[in-house]
Amino acid sequence: MPSKQSYVDRDYLQRAGQLLAPIKRRSHELMSIQTGQRLLDLGCGPGIDTVILGQQVGPTGSVVGIDMDPEMVEAASTAARLADVGSWVSHRVDDAERPNLGPGQFDAARSERLFMHLAQPESALRAMIDATRSGGRVVVTDPDWGSLSIDCEERETERALARCRAEQGLPNGYSGRRLRAMFLAAGLRDVTVEGHAVVMTDYGLTRFITRMDAVEDLAVDTGRVSREQLSRWRHTLHAIAESGAFYGATTVVVAAGRVP
Repeated sequence: MPSKQSYVDRDYLQRAGQLLAPIKRRSHELMSIQTGQRLLDLGCGPGIDTVILGQQVGPTGSVVGIDMDPEMVEAASTAARLADVGSWVSHRVDDAERPNLGPGQFDAARSERLFMHLAQPESALRAMIDATRSGGRVVVTDPDWGSLSIDCEERETERALARCRAEQGLPNGYSGRRLRAMFLAAGLRDVTVEGHAVVMTDYGLTRFITRMDAVEDLAVDTGRVSREQLSRWRHTLHAIAESGAFYGATTVVVAAGRVP
């Protein structure tokens, strides 16, 4: 289950979704969606993807979105109604690691930015596979937070914060780089992985998306960086941003496989 420390709200998911829109589209392509299919979105959040998937499968198909947060599920259901897909796009509250799903009921299953919040992502992947028919596609998108880099002369602090985010700020912060091995170990066939660079030049947005305030506080609390280091780091980043030269980037991995 996602920890309170790693939990993100609806505003975060919507703004992150806008930043990652091209990667979302690619994940949908890898599902090989056709009209009339039955699709699963595990960790659906406020329904950003379920609405789009519903529009692709049409009223002869169906989409099920699952999230552990009742508020997210309510928001997703509202979004589906407003988009006029509510009659075939449904959402429900369930455990992301061990959802209650029947075997082989979906033609394809996806998850996005969920596994990094799970202590046992293998359980979620197994549930997705079991719920997908033979020959169906399973697609998972997750970041590798260990790859986050920011151009700054305070390199020791920059690396310490990246490791703190990946190792202490999230239950599974290196999730993206682990997906290929997980897919192969789970027995999926025709496994492919793609690494997509996400470039960020807006300092304020980067602080928000990377939850930088919380990570910095955590790094100080756990002794990874000193308050003096943090002060220099923030001052330097502010100066870079003021000059218009801010640059940050991370890698988001999209893994896809076929159920045997």
